[in-house]
Amino acid sequence: MPTRESELEAQKWVEAMVDRAERRANFGYFLPEGYGGYGVVERPDLAPLHGKMMYEFTLNPHNPLTFHDPAGIYLQPDRHGFLSDQGSIPRLLQRYFPKDEFPRSYYMHDSCCLHHGAYFSHSGIPGSFDFYHLSRKQVDDLLRQMVRAEGGSWGRAYAIWMGVRAGAKTGLVTSW
Repeated sequence: MPTRESELEAQKWVEAMVDRAERRANFGYFLPEGYGGYGVVERPDLAPLHGKMMYEFTLNPHNPLTFHDPAGIYLQPDRHGFLSDQGSIPRLLQRYFPKDEFPRSYYMHDSCCLHHGAYFSHSGIPGSFDFYHLSRKQVDDLLRQMVRAEGGSWGRAYAIWMGVRAGAKTGLVTSW
């Protein structure tokens, strides 16, 4: 006979699955599930040059990081490796917005900014992705959506979006 405690656990699990399904339907999701699809290596040797810790991002060519938009579009970062600082969040604010809180969103955003676009497909079949140029605003809007897909609240996603938009408008971000 189920206990009250096990019933509450089951109820929480069901609520989490419903929330996940709603989030996927509204904001999209990343493939592969979990944190596969890419590799990241800390590069402390580059920290003095950049003034912060840098990370070398490489895409797994056999199972690449892919974002599936609710409209049925698949998005992949550029296939070449690149350097990232994860979330470009000022140190003063990292206590409230950890730079590694939404890693897939940040890496996808960094790739789109660095390469001025991303690879898109309607089928998600390997070999069917074509590169499309994106404006900086499109890339920043995509970041907001991906943060929501990765579990961020509306407020967090909006605050991160405001930060990248401000960085773009003030010229503090030079990768564009």
